[in-house]
Amino acid sequence: MEYSQQIQIPPELATNSIELDLGRVRGTAEVIINGTPTGIRLWRPYKFDVTGSLKPGSNSISVRIFNTLGPHYATGMPTRFINEEQVESGLFGPTRLCFEGSRPKDACSTSVFH
Repeated sequence: MEYSQQIQIPPELATNSIELDLGRVRGTAEVIINGTPTGIRLWRPYKFDVTGSLKPGSNSISVRIFNTLGPHYATGMPTRFINEEQVESGLFGPTRLCFEGSRPKDACSTSVFH
């Protein structure tokens, strides 16, 4: 599953330390910014240092979520070892970009993916 979004970064914020926080995720998350792989997380926290990856102006952010075997086992080979939460997969958020050193102090954007 892939989520993509175009975002605008104001020039005055592009030089700050920037963190992408994906919030709640079920599965493995890979972040790609402007076509360049930025990182992979297998478990929480699903936070990525994207300083230097985002440029002033328009940027493309993609998040790929790779599922676990939970849904397969729940339907193909039912077992009591799979609980309801393990059947979900995807990006549930909220996703935010946080700009350290900005005013107001350490401001975070609202949801990156709606």
